[in-house]
Amino acid sequence: MNLTRSRLAQQTLVTWATLVSALLFLFCARALVARDLGPTAMGVYVLMLTVALLGGTFLSLGLPAYNAAFAQQERPDVLLANCLLWNGFVFCVLSIVCPLVFMFAGLPRARAFLLLGVWMAPLMSMMECLRGVLQGSGSMRAYNVVGFIGGALNLTAVAVLSMTGRLGLGAAAVCWVGSVVASLLVGIYGFSRGKGLARPDVRLLGRSLKFGGQAWLSQMTGVLNIRLALVLIEWLLGTAAVGIYSIGATISEGLLYLPYAVAAVTAPRFANATRLDAARLLVRAGAAVFAVNAVIGIVLGLLADPLVPLVFGPQYAGAVPILRALLPGIVIYGPIAVAAWYFNAHLKRPAINLVVVGFSAACGWIFIALLAPRFGLVGVGIATSCSYVAAAILNVVLLRRTSDLSYARFLEAARFERQRGVA
Repeated sequence: MNLTRSRLAQQTLVTWATLVSALLFLFCARALVARDLGPTAMGVYVLMLTVALLGGTFLSLGLPAYNAAFAQQERPDVLLANCLLWNGFVFCVLSIVCPLVFMFAGLPRARAFLLLGVWMAPLMSMMECLRGVLQGSGSMRAYNVVGFIGGALNLTAVAVLSMTGRLGLGAAAVCWVGSVVASLLVGIYGFSRGKGLARPDVRLLGRSLKFGGQAWLSQMTGVLNIRLALVLIEWLLGTAAVGIYSIGATISEGLLYLPYAVAAVTAPRFANATRLDAARLLVRAGAAVFAVNAVIGIVLGLLADPLVPLVFGPQYAGAVPILRALLPGIVIYGPIAVAAWYFNAHLKRPAINLVVVGFSAACGWIFIALLAPRFGLVGVGIATSCSYVAAAILNVVLLRRTSDLSYARFLEAARFERQRGVA
């Protein structure tokens, strides 16, 4: 048992370090884009990435969640082949449609970048499907390599262009596209090396969609819950406001990388754990995520005033109060990422996550509509933070009801786990 815990802790630490590295790459790349191009271009850049993320989640149809939950029960190479078939087909269609729209629709320059985000959506979907296969099969080294390469390549290219004075919005977009394609190719090659790719199994794909459909709705709502503020800001306050808000959001959302790392490592263990073991793992992982993120959140809040203008430029000083408004909600929201895989992989009830993130998204839309007109971007941050807190409360209620484990039983499981560790 101690050996298992040690390996779990080591995998979690390595995965977290990789995700933190990816966050630093993203942070530095966005800092260069923000300083060189200004808030308006930064807003267009962030919206392009948001469209690609939303589109990728939409096209994934929940397959990443199915892959992560069932890669030990199904052949992972067939799961990957099915995802390649679906996403490759959509990418080919968009490769015909998007150039036609660009040539004949007369889109403004900013909208053309959003169209680029649409074209990249199937590749973003394929990336998540690949990571789901690697996560579910326990191939955490490959999972981490894929996550590391894209950010490293993007930052390197952006930094070179910035130093040579050639960094424009188009060049930044090309760097991002190239990094996504390169990391996807490396991941597929590394997975299939020595054994090739299997043939797609349409029947398995159909079964995947039955489970994945529930997870897909949850994922779509979850992405909207995180990104809906950007969409509303662009509509209510303009593109430059998106650029300023995105700085506070990028920094605060870095706190989600620890729960993502824990979730990536624990998903296969939730799938095979007994009911009591799953409860112990959930309590231990959720408590650790909350404690670490609370400390980091306090430090970020204290250091925000000097660091944000120093890194991004004085024009982004308005992001500091936004960051402080977002931090409490992000800290409280973090353990939900771990609990999501308790519902997905252990209980096999992904629809519960849909209830949680759907409730959070609905609260967010309502709170933003009420607070943004009066308090501007800070009001958006407060509204978003409140929606995360509301989701965390609902998540605890649903955990107690669906797991048939009371809070006292959770504490008992945690104490039992500590005693076994000491023994």
